Amino acid sequence: MEYRVKHKAGFYVWVLDSGRVFRDTSGAIIRRAGVIIDISARKKVAESLSRQTNLMSCRLSRFLSGTRKKALSTGTGALNSSMALRGRGIGPEQP
Repeated sequence: MEYRVKHKAGFYVWVLDSGRVFRDTSGAIIRRAGVIIDISARKKVAESLSRQTNLMSCRLSRFLSGTRKKALSTGTGALNSSMALRGRGIGPEQP
């Protein structure tokens, strides 16, 4: 399980908590074993990557939206470009 805890120095850290309980034949707990690992650095990298991915996605959406609008308003879209190339003898032949 991952969660945040307050460090004794006063700041918060992310930890990974994993453990196991050992029981006897009657079901009583006889031993507990586990580990708590500081995963703050991993969480920081994951958060940074998520932010960069979201930023790039927004930029790509805006770029594509602007490209579509420009193509529609100026007639410079992919269809018009391919038609212009065909007119110069470049591209698939028309019957």
